[in-house]
Amino acid sequence: MIALYGAVGFSRPTFTGFSGEGYGLEVGARANFEMVTASLWYNMGDTDTKVGSDSLDIDPELLGLDVAISFAPDAPELVLGYVDATHEIESDNFEVDVDYDHFSIGVRKSF
Repeated sequence: MIALYGAVGFSRPTFTGFSGEGYGLEVGARANFEMVTASLWYNMGDTDTKVGSDSLDIDPELLGLDVAISFAPDAPELVLGYVDATHEIESDNFEVDVDYDHFSIGVRKSF
């Protein structure tokens, strides 16, 4: 069975000396094969952040793959994940592209 999904979000990050406003979009597909569930997803957003008197435009883009393995019915799942991410950061004075890959391993229990 394959399920498609989408999500839209609004963010308003606030830290000491920082405040921002933006949105995020995510689309993905999830497939179940007996004891394995695989999810492929794409997430992007745009946040305009004020740092003192400066303004930053932060545009993240992430592509991810999660594989969950269930070893028995109703047992916790072993989850392996991979994310390829790019964050574009712009201000009046500079522009920076931050690229990274992220691998993860974890345990998940659904109830």
